[in-house]
Amino acid sequence: MTNRDPSQHRASSTIATWAAAIERALNSYACEKATVDALFADHAIDQSRLMDANYRIPVVVMTKLWRSSVILTDDDAFGLRVAESVSPTTFHALGYAAMASKNFTEAVQRVIRNARLVSDIANLKLDMRQDKVCLYFNVRDNSPDVSYEAIDAFMASLIHITRHYMHTRIPLLAVEMVRPEPKDRKRFDDFFEIPVTFNSEANCFSIHSSVIPALVPTYNAMLLEANEKVMEEYLRKNHLSSTSDIVRSHIEAVLPEEPVLERVAERMHMSERKLQRLLTSESSSYQKVLDAYRQEKAEQWLNNADKSIKQISDLLGFGNQSAFTRAFKRWTGKTPKQMLR
Repeated sequence: MTNRDPSQHRASSTIATWAAAIERALNSYACEKATVDALFADHAIDQSRLMDANYRIPVVVMTKLWRSSVILTDDDAFGLRVAESVSPTTFHALGYAAMASKNFTEAVQRVIRNARLVSDIANLKLDMRQDKVCLYFNVRDNSPDVSYEAIDAFMASLIHITRHYMHTRIPLLAVEMVRPEPKDRKRFDDFFEIPVTFNSEANCFSIHSSVIPALVPTYNAMLLEANEKVMEEYLRKNHLSSTSDIVRSHIEAVLPEEPVLERVAERMHMSERKLQRLLTSESSSYQKVLDAYRQEKAEQWLNNADKSIKQISDLLGFGNQSAFTRAFKRWTGKTPKQMLR
């Protein structure tokens, strides 16, 4: 990964609970406590606050901690050990919200939308195809340098959470990593239960499409609603909400009236041109945010099967049911009726 000027990225940060997972992993190597304490002290990380979700650590400091930990353990698969040390609280409310989602589509979309809660340089992308789903683990443009082990840990931790807390084994079709091949690649193959491809162009999971509608065993509607509110407040309080997040909240408030750009821009007290410019800087657009919100809510309501197609069309601000059907087929390749079967 390329080196960049850290001075340009002082605002980029990671939730401290990730450093707590690193500490637990180091302890599992039987490293002396004094050595671990000295490592954190050398990087000016307050160990007494590692479980404080409001304590965020600069990404440049976390990158140094990752690399120092690899040197200390002499293990270039250190990220996998950290992944085995995470729990839902490592992801703050996002961990519980994902577990409480009704199906894996909702869970993955929730992780993508709120990944900045864990680290504000995270930029996840979901590519839904006919036979498979691809989940890409990227970092935002102009982000500070990130260690390979940090990416390893994030990818592996999602698998660890699903196996050990959601009681599910995701059928991975492929795992691709940008990182160079490690000394002991068998540890990666064993962890993901599939041969891992290294030196790839992207960090990516390919998953069989049958997973998408699968129900999550730990689904809990009340817990989901509570943790959604906690996440929203956390992102707002820590100034982590993106323009896309804010636009999404205004779209939600405007519906079921047609959520046109002019109306949302007016609610945000800015011109349409300025709003589009801000969204472009996030590699997004008003239409992308609107489509993503409508698709997510439509799939959620169709999966719950507690609203008719006409009701969903009206609630999402479509002029008529035919327009909703055309949009839904464009998003998913299926009609709403096919999703209900």
